[in-house]
Amino acid sequence: MRDNSKTRNRRPKGSGGQAVYGLIQDRILSLKLLPGQEIDEKKLIDELGVSRTPVREALIRLAADGIVEIVPNQGIWVARLRTKDIPELLEALEICLRISYRWAAERHTRIDIQLMLEKCKKNNNTAASRRVSTIARFEIQFLEAIVRATHNRYAITGFRTILPSFLRLNYSLLSNEERARDDFNLLTMKIGRVHKEIVDAIAAGDIGKADDLALAYTNNIRERVTRYFESNDSVTTQ
Repeated sequence: MRDNSKTRNRRPKGSGGQAVYGLIQDRILSLKLLPGQEIDEKKLIDELGVSRTPVREALIRLAADGIVEIVPNQGIWVARLRTKDIPELLEALEICLRISYRWAAERHTRIDIQLMLEKCKKNNNTAASRRVSTIARFEIQFLEAIVRATHNRYAITGFRTILPSFLRLNYSLLSNEERARDDFNLLTMKIGRVHKEIVDAIAAGDIGKADDLALAYTNNIRERVTRYFESNDSVTTQ
């Protein structure tokens, strides 16, 4: 008799397409599925122990979100970040972070600061491992902790809207920098120092400095983008 216990353990909590949607989305955002990686629909069905319908519904929703590409009769992939989309993404990121850093400096609680410091510590511990996917993921978690400190659900929703694209961009940049630099560890240590400076400004309620640091953060990403280019296959000009 077939042992279905492993399949039951992997089955997503909840029901239907919503549960499967959340599971696949999490794999993309956590970089377990990388930009450009093919998604095997049949393998998902077998792994999760569900029918084709909820998997198909979830993939269609993720395609509407812009983080999955479905090409009829060809396949399904995690969406690649397109070069032409990067300027708009960075503009949206700058607006979101400058508002969030300012409001976080004005509205934060003690628990908010503790969470930011916790994320900083995790970032520093992760940097030593040189695992790009993990570093990119914790970078996002740090920024999300700041956005949550605004205590504005619309700001949080706005950040989460651009999160998938920014996560892929950050992963691509870090991957490229790891290949190109002998001092990648120094780069990650610098990121850790910047994070601590941001938390200190927010904890002190220094709105002006927090805003300056948010602008410096997005400008730094722009500079890193200009240094890297078409050599990375996670980005396409189409």
